[in-house]
Amino acid sequence: MSDRVAALLHRSRTELDAARVLLSAGFGDQAISRAYYGAFYAAEAALLSLGEGGFDPALGGELRRLFELRDVADYSWLDEPAQKGDDPLAAATRFVDGVERWAGERAR
Repeated sequence: MSDRVAALLHRSRTELDAARVLLSAGFGDQAISRAYYGAFYAAEAALLSLGEGGFDPALGGELRRLFELRDVADYSWLDEPAQKGDDPLAAATRFVDGVERWAGERAR
């Protein structure tokens, strides 16, 4: 795994940690935004590692859902974000976990 990919995955984990802190303090919209960016940085890491194949396409749906939730959380400040399915932090964590596994397998 390249230094850049590792740095992006580290940033992903930092954003997920920030999302957990914000969520526990009652800042749900801000937590969604940080969770999305955690997944976003992991997606960037995955794109840097492309060419090896084998990335789970189902994870793309997680990123799209997080983008939509983040959009509502960041730009619809008068409304509660529409949460369908499980929580955004869990979705972002699954996405980052998947990218880390995938990138780690490609580095071997």
